[in-house]
Amino acid sequence: MLEQRNEFIRDNQELKNRLTFLKTIWNERKVSSGKTQSLGQKTQCPFYAYYSADFKSLPKGQRFIYDTVITNIGNGYNESTGAFIAPTFSVFAFSWTLHAAGRHLFGESGQYGEMGALLEKNGIIKGSIAADTEMKSNQGTATGFVILNLTAGDEVKILSKYDGQGSMYSNDVYGRTTFSGFVINP
Repeated sequence: MLEQRNEFIRDNQELKNRLTFLKTIWNERKVSSGKTQSLGQKTQCPFYAYYSADFKSLPKGQRFIYDTVITNIGNGYNESTGAFIAPTFSVFAFSWTLHAAGRHLFGESGQYGEMGALLEKNGIIKGSIAADTEMKSNQGTATGFVILNLTAGDEVKILSKYDGQGSMYSNDVYGRTTFSGFVINP
């Protein structure tokens, strides 16, 4: 009997939490005119950012900070932290690209460009890529693409997968190292 009562209390609390969440979503849909958007209409928040210049590969776990922001409707991408914070509940698509350099751009020696990049949602890996070049004057490119269900406040960021080596490109000749995302409308 006591176990059933405790289960009832847990279920009741879960229903209260869901109701609060639904009320939050409903309130987010209201526009300044006092009208309410249809539930099928999503908040638009596309972003596109990239590294402004070539750079040394990053150590394991370091966050990518894309310092040139071309599009950031809704200000979901933070160029200081390199993270996207979902402004609303929706399904989002994300893409990220790396360009490994086949040259030593910053006085390095040894291996040429190699680095991996993880896409994390709230600290959980949701995607992974790696770009590598073994030869001088060669380039390696990798692009990842994921579709994620996010709720308001979820954080999506790109981190270095392992200790990289050599240099990475981000320029108009060899390609940009980028991060972008957008809401998928039903």
